[in-house]
Amino acid sequence: MSRCFWPVVILTAIGTRDLSDALWQRCHYAHMDYPDRATELAILAARLPGEGSGTMGRIVGFLQDLRREDLEKKPDVVEMLDFAAALAGLAVNDLSADARLLQATLATLLKTKAERAAVPTEVAQRSAGKAA
Repeated sequence: MSRCFWPVVILTAIGTRDLSDALWQRCHYAHMDYPDRATELAILAARLPGEGSGTMGRIVGFLQDLRREDLEKKPDVVEMLDFAAALAGLAVNDLSADARLLQATLATLLKTKAERAAVPTEVAQRSAGKAA
């Protein structure tokens, strides 16, 4: 006798759009918060093993501070990895050293024009200085 298995589909959402009631009724919901500092550092170290721990700490601190800003979509781990790769590619170790360069790399974290407007250079520099 053969068994019939229903396919399992996993949906992910970052809360930027509402799902229909019919879809919500057919789903199990699990909220996952952002990882804590130690977990984010471990993820970053695994993906960019050549980076120094001080630089990684500044990146994670900057990102966690940026998440406190009023943004539509707060930067996630994927954006953190893109940001760290951009900084590594540009050989940036000190986030607060060059405001223009920092603002340019924010495109990896802030995807919309409204988000970039919500984090002007002054805010980014303040957060970078605190993370240093």
